[in-house]
Amino acid sequence: MSTEALLERVCRGEPGARAELFAAAYDALTRLARAHLRSANWPAELDHTAAVHEAYLRLAEARSLRPRDLRAFLAYASRVMRSVIVDALRRGGGQDMATLDESVEALPADAGEGRLHDALLALEADEPRLARLVELRCFGGYGEQEIARVLAVTDRTLRRDWERARAKLQLALR
Repeated sequence: MSTEALLERVCRGEPGARAELFAAAYDALTRLARAHLRSANWPAELDHTAAVHEAYLRLAEARSLRPRDLRAFLAYASRVMRSVIVDALRRGGGQDMATLDESVEALPADAGEGRLHDALLALEADEPRLARLVELRCFGGYGEQEIARVLAVTDRTLRRDWERARAKLQLALR
């Protein structure tokens, strides 16, 4: 079955569709988990398989999962994985760890996952579009043109927003 057909079944709320979509996207989800974990010094007890499986459990419980395409599903799953990792750290899983990779070059390298999560929540409360931009770019793997289409802004506005988002996150992480 095609991914598009699975996404339609998930949106209709068909039983078992989420599990089938997850299975179909498992390799991509594993790559996302590895990228999250590789970008930081994560606790040894949280490997990429554990992050993927915990994300599945959370996605299976999500009531309003209605992804419009595979990329949107992966972006959402990436956010869930970030949340899984933050929760593991809050349960005593490790020291202060860096989380953002080279896609956010100007952010401090010593930004801990918990601090970053809190900074993103604050940014979302203050400027939801900027928070969405950061999520799409850093955690969803979207390119600039794709983000501009999703957010319905011009390329120039997107670049300005990116600079503002980075500046606000840098300030929050100091």
